[in-house]
Amino acid sequence: MISLDDVSVFIAVVENQNFSAAARELKISPSAVSKRINRLEHQLRAKLIVRSSRRISLSPAGSAFFEKCAGIRPIVDDATRSVQSLHAAPGGKLRVHTSAGLGIKLITSLIPRFQSQYSNIAVDLITHIQDPVAFAKGLDVFIRQVPVANKLLDHRELGISRYTICATPDYLRRAGRPQTPQELSKHNCLLYCYENEHLINRWTFKDRNGPYEVAVKGNFVSNSSAALFEAVIKGHGIALLPLYAVFDEIRAGALVALFNDEISFYRTLLAYYPRSPHLPINVRIFLDFVASHLKDLSLDTEEEPKKA
Repeated sequence: MISLDDVSVFIAVVENQNFSAAARELKISPSAVSKRINRLEHQLRAKLIVRSSRRISLSPAGSAFFEKCAGIRPIVDDATRSVQSLHAAPGGKLRVHTSAGLGIKLITSLIPRFQSQYSNIAVDLITHIQDPVAFAKGLDVFIRQVPVANKLLDHRELGISRYTICATPDYLRRAGRPQTPQELSKHNCLLYCYENEHLINRWTFKDRNGPYEVAVKGNFVSNSSAALFEAVIKGHGIALLPLYAVFDEIRAGALVALFNDEISFYRTLLAYYPRSPHLPINVRIFLDFVASHLKDLSLDTEEEPKKA
């Protein structure tokens, strides 16, 4: 059977037009190059390379063979890099881009724990209220909840981002705690508005009869979940927020989760990165870390949520 290594040596000789140059590229001796070419010619029973004192040329058989085999070497090199990337040691810089809300309330809280496991990785976190038109030079990954249509980017679903309805104990003492989701219509609800002016003023719930909506209203609207968090933590009303944004406050008792088993509002957290045959190891292990944390984030609901 013909060796792929011998074929790779043949291609290197042809591309370099010189045995010595091919040997330097392959980091083997010129005699090893000559030996492999001779072995290949013997196996094929054809003269492939016509040697002279100054340069080489291809025989008709060599030209035909090179034309068919020229595409093999990049495929082998690509497969080799793919395997090597799985075992490469993580290190260097990782540049992460996300929205202000995700960056402050989710990613920032994870970075110290991530770096305690991977101390050789330096993380640059860039937050922005607008989506980047294109990846800045050196940017590695962009995490968001709204899909991006860009053929230059690849993406991965990190998991379901659960939402919860919450308020401070002080607000609930002053305004009364709603006993049913329908009673939310009588409260000051803090509303999220997308930048296209789509207002989230109908909150979705589920009961044994299926999903249903409750129309809500309030005196504060923002396109920033970070701003809604500041408003709810200061007792201004009731908010619908991602669980990651209020998880610690609910556990600490600073916020109270309402209708936790009935809320039916979820988003998929997405990670985008430049399209490439191989996902860099720093990006892969960081996304695995975020996905694992997102999976563990729960207020012990009875039913696993489904994607909206």
